[in-house]
Amino acid sequence: MKKKFALCTLILFLVLSTFMSIPVSAVNTRFESHEAAKDKTDEFVSNVKPRYITKEPDKQGISCFDVNYDGLIAIVYDFSKTIVVYDVNGNFKYGYKVDASGSIQAEWDGDNINIYFIRSDCILSMTPDGNVAGMLEIDDSSNNRYAAEKLSAHKRTVNGNEYAVRDILDPLDILSIEHSQLVIKDSDGTERVIFDVTPKLLIVRLIIITLAVLLIVTVIRAILKQKKKFIAENGSRKWSESSLLLKKYLTVFLKISLGFAGFFVILAVLLCLTR
Repeated sequence: MKKKFALCTLILFLVLSTFMSIPVSAVNTRFESHEAAKDKTDEFVSNVKPRYITKEPDKQGISCFDVNYDGLIAIVYDFSKTIVVYDVNGNFKYGYKVDASGSIQAEWDGDNINIYFIRSDCILSMTPDGNVAGMLEIDDSSNNRYAAEKLSAHKRTVNGNEYAVRDILDPLDILSIEHSQLVIKDSDGTERVIFDVTPKLLIVRLIIITLAVLLIVTVIRAILKQKKKFIAENGSRKWSESSLLLKKYLTVFLKISLGFAGFFVILAVLLCLTR
């Protein structure tokens, strides 16, 4: 009897020891993943160099965002690889900045923020006081494509409030890579803007359009110069036959470009008049 009891005790001890030795990740995510080894985590952290931010950086266009159940909003500036946290009134709380060669996204995990490094297929979990809570490696799964799309969603509903990003410079969301506004719609339907960088993005896009128009003008001048040279060497009839289709496409392209430029100029004037 004593031998059976001793044997059962030994088996129970071995089973408990086995389960206790299995690593359980403290990081929760919507991605299918597994915990990274400590040496790999240390190496990755030394490469991306996560920094804790206590001073609000210059606002940029919103790449993606997430909201936790306390109403804190994590906003990603993918251009500068920065994540900033605001409350529901638009007050800056804290943030993080990392070094990354590819795009990043973010999601809440309780009070922690998971930073998803897309090119590296890794998730780094950061605590509210700037410490690394853990790291996960993303598994090769078709479900993870859906998870990544969810991180890029334009709307989220938390505690009865709807949070949404939008871009009044691109209402059809055709050209937007970054969004200019974050809006909260309360359960009673009241809507308020808590984040707005519309004027800044407008200036950037006007500069891009101006450069595009200058490029078009330069191309047209080059074509006209070549036309004169071609006619001088081969005669006007051959040029007319070969340039008819080219002229058609250039006309359509120029009209579309000028249309976009006119739209943004009119929008800029309206914004200036209403501010």
